[in-house]
Amino acid sequence: MKNYRMDFRADGNIDITYGPNKIVFGLCLIETKETDEIFTKLGYLFSEYLGISFTFRLFTSYNQIISSLECGYLDGAIVSPPVYLSARKRNIANVILQPLRFEIDPDTGDTTVELVPFYRAIIISKNTKLRTISDLGNKTFALQERFSLTHLWSVVELYLAGILQQTGGIIMNSHKEAVNSVLSELCDAAAIFQDARNLVLTENPFIFRNTHIIHYTQPIPNDAIVTKIDLDQSLVISIKRAFEFVFSSVQGSIYFDRLFGWKGITEADDSKFSLLNQYISIYSDIMNTD
Repeated sequence: MKNYRMDFRADGNIDITYGPNKIVFGLCLIETKETDEIFTKLGYLFSEYLGISFTFRLFTSYNQIISSLECGYLDGAIVSPPVYLSARKRNIANVILQPLRFEIDPDTGDTTVELVPFYRAIIISKNTKLRTISDLGNKTFALQERFSLTHLWSVVELYLAGILQQTGGIIMNSHKEAVNSVLSELCDAAAIFQDARNLVLTENPFIFRNTHIIHYTQPIPNDAIVTKIDLDQSLVISIKRAFEFVFSSVQGSIYFDRLFGWKGITEADDSKFSLLNQYISIYSDIMNTD
């Protein structure tokens, strides 16, 4: 049973918040024996810190997570940036935290020591005559599927460069396939996450010598850790502190790294997703125009 509370505001309106007896967090991830074991251990660490039961629930789609947040089955979730924006516009959830990952060295593809709440897409080519994004007019271009943020960012920035209509886009099934399409010269260039060239490094040890980066996109935000919008604020703060506490522990940091590749965590607000909001709007206009 949830404990609801009414707060009377100065403008005469009422804020209704709740404090549950247990916390349920949702996320999309393939369920395996290993993930079940890790989430059970993580749940124990969170419960120990918060003093109430904390459980992770795995879902097969983000639509299920949105619905579960809306109906009150979930108190929070780990979601992709577009899903967070959708939940925010429907007044369902607020972002509280973002994961951090290591920045990538552009020359070697190795990780650096700098932790960042974003990543970039890069456009690579084997053709040495192609040096900037503006050179891609009338060229073949490997893209990821439409639900990928790499796809969204690349299409919008090709459009802003004024060459989208002249570029022949080919949808690839994976970032590895996109890299190989450049190596085989099926495509003149490819948009990939930085740095997906590491995916073919074993079979192509000279990949960084044989390709070069034409363009770096604007930063793409990492996933959003969100709580239900009407969750009691004191509990929201406790959940934030719990994530920070668990991540600072040896066990917790290992678990989050194994599950998501997270290397750290930081506070977040809507400003971190403002560019994404603009890009979604531009992309929608592009698709409607087409």
